[in-house]
Amino acid sequence: MGAMLEWKRNVKGYCNICGSPRLVGVFNTDRDGGELWACTQCLDNASRLISKSADKITWDRQTMKLVNIYQEDIKKWQELYKDVDVFAVIEKWIPEWIIKNILVGKSVKSDYRKCIINWLKREQQKAIGL
Repeated sequence: MGAMLEWKRNVKGYCNICGSPRLVGVFNTDRDGGELWACTQCLDNASRLISKSADKITWDRQTMKLVNIYQEDIKKWQELYKDVDVFAVIEKWIPEWIIKNILVGKSVKSDYRKCIINWLKREQQKAIGL
């Protein structure tokens, strides 16, 4: 969205996305001089969706590793799941499980962040004897 839109001006009008009468930004689009009128709330929601998908943890089939896991994620998980070897889960156990599922023809997860967190929760429960 950021590369396709160029801000022109702000006007009072109707948002093309939500339809509300508000102060909207008018943006040039790549399509033949077309314009998009968008309020700040809709632009904020769109930017959150874009950044969320950019930060989505995915499986890279070439390197056979999970990608888009950041230091902040690991730090947070280590604080929350003190009795679990977070690196072993991320670097060994989950990749082995994914590869095994791919080899037997099962579909792989679409939300790896949730998968990692659920795995860590189970390992934490095992570690404390629940």
